[in-house]
Amino acid sequence: MFSSANWWVRPSLIVVFSLLLAACGGGGSGQSADGQDGVRSGAETSGQMVWVEGSAVKGTISKGLISIYRPAGGNVWLRVGESVRTDGEGRFRIGVPVEFTGQGLKVVLGSDSATQMRCDVRPACRTPGGGWVTFGEHFWPGNDLSMVTVVNPSSTASSQAVLSPVGSLAYQLSLNNGALGEGGYQSALRTLEAEFGLSDGVLSQPQVDLASPDALGSDSEMILSSLVNAGFLALAGDDRWGTLASVINSFEVVIAGNGYLPERSGYYLSPSAELVLLAAREQADMHHEAALERGAVESSLTSALASIDASLLNIGYVPGSSVPEPDSVTVPVPEPAPAPESVPTTERAPEPAPEPEPASESEPVPGISPEPAPGQVTGSAKLRWQAPLTRENGESLAMGEIDQYVVRYGLEEDVQAMSSEVVIEDGQVMAFEISGLGEGTWFFAIRTLDVNGLASAWSGVVSKTIAR
Repeated sequence: MFSSANWWVRPSLIVVFSLLLAACGGGGSGQSADGQDGVRSGAETSGQMVWVEGSAVKGTISKGLISIYRPAGGNVWLRVGESVRTDGEGRFRIGVPVEFTGQGLKVVLGSDSATQMRCDVRPACRTPGGGWVTFGEHFWPGNDLSMVTVVNPSSTASSQAVLSPVGSLAYQLSLNNGALGEGGYQSALRTLEAEFGLSDGVLSQPQVDLASPDALGSDSEMILSSLVNAGFLALAGDDRWGTLASVINSFEVVIAGNGYLPERSGYYLSPSAELVLLAAREQADMHHEAALERGAVESSLTSALASIDASLLNIGYVPGSSVPEPDSVTVPVPEPAPAPESVPTTERAPEPAPEPEPASESEPVPGISPEPAPGQVTGSAKLRWQAPLTRENGESLAMGEIDQYVVRYGLEEDVQAMSSEVVIEDGQVMAFEISGLGEGTWFFAIRTLDVNGLASAWSGVVSKTIAR
C-alpha cells in the first residue's frame, strides 16, 4: 500500500521542464479527425472487388465500425471504400478493390454509440460509466475502443481478419520494428504468442467468446488464447483504467516506449505479459469453478489452466508469491497510445541546476509516495513545468487540447531505461511531487499528450541526488 505517514523527507528539488507537442501523426491509437492516426481520405478506384472477412471478439463486438486502409508510404494510410458494421456475432465482410490486393491492408475496428460488446469476463464487466454488467450481458464499451489487424488479401480468395486486444499490441510492435506490412505484423504476432505461451498461429484464428454456450467445448489452444485476450477486459475493472480501450492503450504506450512488452510487472503492476497472464489465470479459475458447479469440467479448460501456470513460471513468477492487489496501486497508467513516428528523437537538453527548495505546506503538490523500508533514506522531487503553447510545426496549442503529462523517472539517465512512469491525467496541472525516492541520483523526464493521443518528444533529462 502507498502511505504518506511517518516519512522522513529531505527538501525537494523543483525541476522545470520545457515541452513542445509534436504535430505529426502516427500509428497506434492517436486519432485524427478522420478517425485514424496518420490517415488521409482519398478517392479510390472502384471495379472488381475482393473480400476481407473476419470477426471482432472480446467478447462478441456487435455494430462495431470496420474500416480498411491501404499504405501510402511511412505510417500514412488511405481509407479504402466505406465502413461496415459487425453483425450480432461480431463478424463482418467488406469489399476491397482488386487493385489493392497483394499488399498489407490495415483493418480497424472502431466504436460509437451503437456499438455493443458481450461481457465474457467473470463475474462481471465494468462499464465506461463505472457500473457493472454480469457475465454474458451486452454493454456499451465507449466511443474510443479501437482494435487493429493487418491482412494481405489475394485477388482470388477472401482474407480472414481477426481483431483482438493482443492483435492490436502486435500492430504497435510492428510499428516499433519498422515493419508495417502483413509480414511484419505476423512476425510481431508470433512474438507475442511466444511471450504469452500460445502456439504459433492461434491468434490468427477467430477467437472464442467465452460467454457463448459452447465456448469451453473448443480445443485447449483456442481457450487459452481467448483467456489471454479476456485478461485485458478483466483488467478494465481496475480503477487505473476503467475501459478496455484504456487497457489496450496503456499496453501500447509501454510497447512504444520500450520497443517490446515487458515480461514482468514489478511492484506497481505495470503493463506486462505477467499482468495479463495473472488476469487470465483468475478468469480460468472462475470458469473452472463454474464448470464444477454444473458438473461438467472440460479437459480443454484444465489444460489451458496448466499452460497459463507454465507460462507464469517461465517468466519467473512463483505461485503464492506476494503480489499487490491492483486497487492498492495509486500510480495511474498511460491511456493514449502515441506512435513512434509522432515522437521524434531529440538531443538531451543540458541538465538545469535549480536551487533546492522546500516543499510548500500552503500549496501542496499532488504526488505518489510508496512506503519505504524501515531506516531507509527517502527524499522527494517536486517537478514543475510550463505547458507548451505551440506544436513543433509552429501551430498554436490551446490548454484545452492538452490531455495528459507522462513523467518517467529512475536511477538510469537513459529515458528508455528509467524504471518508473506515472501519468498526470489533468492536462491543466503543471506541478507534481514524487516522494519516497531512495538514496542515489534520480533522473526525470516528461512528455505531453494531447486529446488526440499525439505525443511530444521527451523533455531533457534532469536529476536530483538523494543523500544522507
